[in-house]
Amino acid sequence: MPITTTSNPLRLPPSNAVHWLQHPPNLLAANPSGVTHTQHSPSTYTITLSIPVLWFFSFTVTTEAVFENCVDGVFVVTKTGGVRTRSEWKVVAVGEEGEEVCVVSEVFRVLECWWGAGWFVRWTAGREHVVLMERVEAGLRAAGENKKVR
Repeated sequence: MPITTTSNPLRLPPSNAVHWLQHPPNLLAANPSGVTHTQHSPSTYTITLSIPVLWFFSFTVTTEAVFENCVDGVFVVTKTGGVRTRSEWKVVAVGEEGEEVCVVSEVFRVLECWWGAGWFVRWTAGREHVVLMERVEAGLRAAGENKKVR
């Protein structure tokens, strides 16, 4: 079952939002669990995540993320041990002709998971991806205000 998050309307040209999403360090910096990341190629990163469990305990996990640009966004596939996920980030123009307003949406899916961990991955991801979308939205708003997109 996918987890879908959507931004509020953003006063930003859709092409700028797509460009921002297609710059992997932007999404990596917005990740609420991300601790560090290392680039291995233009599209492949190793990310160290701190995953919260309960209120006072967390564990660290290292994952590989591959970013694949598409016309209206980016696909991100991650693999950690026996868990493989895919996020589809899309930008959609909204509003009247001539307005520069867009909405960003993300669909997160667990593609592979070892038995018994699926509920934990979805539960953790559900909370994390709401915060992630808030941070992406803030980054895009800042980019729109600065008129500078990485």
